[in-house]
Amino acid sequence: MGTGHVMRCLALAQAAQGQGLDVRLAGRVHVPWVRERLCAECVPLLELADAVPHEENPADMLRQLAQTGFAPSDTWVVLDGYHFTCACQQAVRDAGYHLLFIDDYAHLPEYSCDILLNQNPGAEALPYAGDIGQKLLGPRYALLRREFREARERLPHTRRNVPPQNILVTLGGGDFIEYLENIAQHMSIPAMEGRAVRVIQGAMNAERIKQAFVNCPARLEILPRVTDMPSLLLSTDLCVTAGGSTCWELCCLEVPFLTVAVAENQREIVRGMEDAGTAMPFTKAAFATALDNADERAAAQTIVDGKGTLTILAECIASLRYVTTADIDFLFHLANTPSVRAVSFHDAAITRDEHVRCFQNKLQQNSFFFIVEYNQEPCGYVHFSGNMGWVDVSIVLSPEARGKKVALVSLQRACHRFFVQEPAVQGIRALVKTTNQPSMKFFEHAGFIRHADEQHDGICVAHFSLATTTNSDTR
Repeated sequence: MGTGHVMRCLALAQAAQGQGLDVRLAGRVHVPWVRERLCAECVPLLELADAVPHEENPADMLRQLAQTGFAPSDTWVVLDGYHFTCACQQAVRDAGYHLLFIDDYAHLPEYSCDILLNQNPGAEALPYAGDIGQKLLGPRYALLRREFREARERLPHTRRNVPPQNILVTLGGGDFIEYLENIAQHMSIPAMEGRAVRVIQGAMNAERIKQAFVNCPARLEILPRVTDMPSLLLSTDLCVTAGGSTCWELCCLEVPFLTVAVAENQREIVRGMEDAGTAMPFTKAAFATALDNADERAAAQTIVDGKGTLTILAECIASLRYVTTADIDFLFHLANTPSVRAVSFHDAAITRDEHVRCFQNKLQQNSFFFIVEYNQEPCGYVHFSGNMGWVDVSIVLSPEARGKKVALVSLQRACHRFFVQEPAVQGIRALVKTTNQPSMKFFEHAGFIRHADEQHDGICVAHFSLATTTNSDTR
């Protein structure tokens, strides 16, 4: 299992553990520092001693899954590796597990999974075929570890040198000395005088690294191990990186970078970065241009906010169901939560009688009224009201469910379901108090368009809308 694959699975494991979910990782993890990192993160590892096969045996894989002791019906399996065939995917689903399959370049003729994830640019255009429940495609779903989300909060206080002084070279955990020697040759120019080059060693020989840079006038620093990658990237002015997971870390922290494809599966990523204007491939000319004035805007052009991992987790374990009479007490307590009342148009507490009348009226109207569940526990609701032209939507989440992307995933699913079942409706409207900045940002992020503010009972209200023609969610 390559280090990049392990690190993105670790990102998902971190997020799941942070929300109280039980996690196991099974794989062929033979790099000592990677095993140490998993141990430090308290991620139990079922280590497989054999080498990675060309194609995984489905029966062996199911036996390994059974060793986790998890009941299939309550378990999500994440497969990340080019040796997992469609037969492996089908075997997992046939055994009753839910399946998230992580892919990079549509290398299989067909797929069978509940969710297909490809975080790379250009993923939307790939010809995915087969029994795929849902596709999560593009860099906004980049799997980044929580330390990168936390480091992103330090960006406003980070100042980089322009032109760049501190240059980082990172090619992954393997031995890519031939690629490094080519990079070093292009760095052996007078313009490197007075600058610093840091090289993450990986599996490369330190003496060969020194020899590669013998003619480079920059100060060379070899990093055998990096325990704090986010801080290293925040102190980097320009990076030369392999076309793997580090690209998304650089985007998240807005580090200018150039790319090198050190494996066949990275070529499309490198090309996609170039097409999107995010990063140029490393060449002598591109490096010289970056040395003159590295453009900090480039990395920011790819939308990677560090929260893709939370979104993916929410896609897996958040769900909608219709409200039933048994939900009356949950909704009563939710409605009277202080933080909910504070942003409501009428902030006074709701009496039990008022709640019962309103609740029964909504049930009798047979309206679109959904309970949001997270990990099979109710945590909020989405409600649509009105049946002519434009309808209004309201969404409320309990405080403990906020910050997990549950609201975004649930609203998008509810809107899609509503449009499918009510095709004659023109669109959906949301009204938000202008003092409620988080909710206004939320609806904009969900794809709603903001219109001119309105006055409702003396309250200034922001008006958002989502037209049926703009609702492209394919859930």
